[in-house]
Amino acid sequence: LAQAATAALAKIHNVLPERLRREAQQAQLFVPSPQYRRPQHLSELRRAVRQRRIVRLDYRRADGEASVRALWPLGLFFWGQNWTLVGWCLLRGDFRHFRVDRIDRLTVSDERYPEQQGRRLDDFFAALERDEGIRVPRR
Repeated sequence: LAQAATAALAKIHNVLPERLRREAQQAQLFVPSPQYRRPQHLSELRRAVRQRRIVRLDYRRADGEASVRALWPLGLFFWGQNWTLVGWCLLRGDFRHFRVDRIDRLTVSDERYPEQQGRRLDDFFAALERDEGIRVPRR
């Protein structure tokens, strides 16, 4: 992914007008330190998101309490130090997010979840804008 991103960025820089090219080259990019450890279940979760497979999590909440959830995994986000999984929680009947490093056990089902109005990633973003006032750039 890193090589593909670097190649894509070089192509983008090559077609930018000179003024924008200078600005883009001065932009700062921050990457995880070498001490960063990739969470255990990240690859499996990426595949489950892509294939729309229902997952079951044995999860450790911030207060240390254990929680078991089944959800439709919708997206993975990196926030500088931690990966977060956003999904439609079947227990709560709402969107929830989970820190990937707090997942103790992950089971990916063979069962696929449907594309359903109100339970998609775009619906999650719309709810953030509506309920939290957080503006989310659209894909």
